[in-house]
Amino acid sequence: MALSSSAGFDHGGNTQTNRWEYTVADFTKLGNAVPELDRLGAEGWEAVGLVSTWGAGWRFVHPVVLLKRPRPEPVQIGTRARAEQLGG
Repeated sequence: MALSSSAGFDHGGNTQTNRWEYTVADFTKLGNAVPELDRLGAEGWEAVGLVSTWGAGWRFVHPVVLLKRPRPEPVQIGTRARAEQLGG
């Protein structure tokens, strides 16, 4: 599941647009949580929230982590490269 947001501020107080993508990690097996979070962190994901889900009985209680990372910006094509793409 990926969502996006486009609001933020830089450290100088100027408004800028930040685009984020979000995902959730649902850890039904706690032994997998740390290695999976390490893997997601290496991919640029940052944990920003944690909730515990409740199922039918204590065995079904497990954490769900909300993660975000900056959305990659599309590469801008220069005018020369664009002209070459168009056959010019």
